[in-house]
Amino acid sequence: MINIVLIGMPGSGKSSLGRYVADSLGMEFLDTDVLIERHEKRPITEIFKTDGEPYFRQAETSVIDFVAKAVREVPAGERKNNGLVLSVGGGAAENPANVEFMRGIGRIVHIERPLDALERDISYNGNRPLLSDRERLVELFTRRTPIYRAAADLYVTNEGSFEEAAEALLLSVRMMGAEAAYLVIGDPIGHSLSPKLHRAIYAEIESHPELVSGGNNLCERFAGASYGAARVASGELGEAMRSVRKGGVMGLNVTIPHKKEIIPYLDEIAGDAAAAGAVNTVVNRGGRLVGYNTDMEGLKYALESRGVSYSGAVVSVCGTGGAAAGIACKAAECDAAEIIIIGRSEEKASAISSAARKLAGEADTKITFVSHDFESQGLPVELAEAISRTDLLVNATPLGMGSAGRRFADFSFLDGLKKNAFVYDVVYEPRETALICAAKERGIRTESGLSMLICQGILSDELFFGVRLERQRMFEAVLDKFPVS
Repeated sequence: MINIVLIGMPGSGKSSLGRYVADSLGMEFLDTDVLIERHEKRPITEIFKTDGEPYFRQAETSVIDFVAKAVREVPAGERKNNGLVLSVGGGAAENPANVEFMRGIGRIVHIERPLDALERDISYNGNRPLLSDRERLVELFTRRTPIYRAAADLYVTNEGSFEEAAEALLLSVRMMGAEAAYLVIGDPIGHSLSPKLHRAIYAEIESHPELVSGGNNLCERFAGASYGAARVASGELGEAMRSVRKGGVMGLNVTIPHKKEIIPYLDEIAGDAAAAGAVNTVVNRGGRLVGYNTDMEGLKYALESRGVSYSGAVVSVCGTGGAAAGIACKAAECDAAEIIIIGRSEEKASAISSAARKLAGEADTKITFVSHDFESQGLPVELAEAISRTDLLVNATPLGMGSAGRRFADFSFLDGLKKNAFVYDVVYEPRETALICAAKERGIRTESGLSMLICQGILSDELFFGVRLERQRMFEAVLDKFPVS
């Protein structure tokens, strides 16, 4: 976990919020005012009264410098906790030297509390030496707020309840976690192989720079790149994207359940994402968030590596979510003979069908919907008939995912598949899902979602870093790092 330095006005809630985050994430919490009092063996008010503000400021700088040196001297792998949350005094950021020391510690977060809220909370009782009255509060707030904003990597507003501010700060820290400039978000997220995948890509480029088309000058863009993961529940998505926009996250991969829900929070959607109405990759271009869909091309590439093509095929897609939309649209674009959408929501299927028809263009691609809940027993006549003419069956639901807890009720529908049909499961954890196993038992060719994951990941990194990779060589090299378990 990356270290966090909290700055802001006295009364903004830095200490209480910092302790909450530290306790929640198993991080260490330090407060510079407390450290100064321990060293001086007297309270802050007495230091100001006896020795004045200049003495206190020097002590403050010494403490922040000490913490920065301590962080540098202990390698991340040898730390006994998940990182550090440091709360600094309200005036610390006014000294540029302190800001440099803070940057050496970690990311700087401004806890921004509105002036009216500060006025309600602060008592002018002498416990805050510089806040003698309202006029002094207004003067400090006006002078310091631009300094805080200039110094901070991002800010969290504390204007409602403590719980709201605490959860917003907690989410921001998680979004910056593992010192990741790139990460995957979703819920659940514990199953995700994306961090391992992208780290493998970065390591492969470090060892073989020729995999980046254009030479070593482009290869340098990957130097020091890091990739993490953050669980973001549906209700947290808006706050998460605000954190991305303001913070140091340069790129995101997006998984269940956010591929459609994320679109309103983006400034632009491009390419396949615009066609499918589903996003799996977000690039942060200086605060402007652009969404792409590399799932569609990634699956096409993975299928072609196994000799399977959409062209002229009857493609059955299980599901009506973002992944299903992308698959159906790419199949239409590649002139599939028929696309059968199988799921519970006719409304969602209709939206997918409309998007796919636009991509089919002049092609005579038939698109149909079969209503079925794969979590329920039974084989409706409509489903059996659709399966009987299917060449390629793609599961685009989370059913069978290791951490999802949801399963196919039965696999009797597979009995009607042609012997030369192909079953692809976009789920990749476990590597061999129950669907894959059931299809293999029936002698049907199969492939897990790992190949799609690798292909879409390569395409995502091309977007993140603005380069072109040697895709086939990279695919083969990374695939070797994921042996069948």
